[in-house]
Amino acid sequence: MAKLTNARADAPGRSRRPEEGAGTLDGKKPQKGSRAGRSQSRDALMAAARTLFTQKGYEATSVVEITQLAGISVGSLYYHFANKSEIFLAMHEDYVQRQDKRVRDALHAVKGAGVTEPRRLFLAGTRAYLEGVWEDRDVSRVLADGETPSGFSTVSRQWGDAWTKRNAVLLADGQSETATNAIATAISGSVGAWAKDIVQLADISAAHEYIEHAVVLVGRVLGFDDSETRAG
Repeated sequence: MAKLTNARADAPGRSRRPEEGAGTLDGKKPQKGSRAGRSQSRDALMAAARTLFTQKGYEATSVVEITQLAGISVGSLYYHFANKSEIFLAMHEDYVQRQDKRVRDALHAVKGAGVTEPRRLFLAGTRAYLEGVWEDRDVSRVLADGETPSGFSTVSRQWGDAWTKRNAVLLADGQSETATNAIATAISGSVGAWAKDIVQLADISAAHEYIEHAVVLVGRVLGFDDSETRAG
């Protein structure tokens, strides 16, 4: 099981205007024209947007502010993104990919320990997902606060529906499809609500305690004793 930390995964540095000559948040100039340079520029823009969306909110952040913090021209931004909304969607996609990797890694670990029962795999994935919410709590908070681009609610709903369907596959255990879907929807909805709570917690101890209780509750729904679901 991944260990919770107080550090934010991939968290950018403090928001400040780059010093003259700085090209990115880490002070390195991208090499223009090269593939590495283009990738570095995109990463700098994403890091700057993540910082500003976290500190100021999506609506209050301007494209100019993003480019100033990244140390990149507005023209370069439009090479990578059509507008600010597209940057936000890219941030969401990166977040989803990190969460998917955390869950895959958790499932790989428990399978390596000999666990194959689908409900136990589901519990491991749930714990990893909620721990990821804490690790990426700055982005999680931005995504949860409701201040998002027009159309993002549709993207979020589509992702949520797909996530619930994947959960239903793991939870199918000789029950009817209707019963399985009901359980998957209830648990997925609860996990989403818990994520909004987790990002507001004060420290790692509170996050760990909250996640532990959440996983125990999911275990009860799936028919496990509390002792079987607590982290060892």
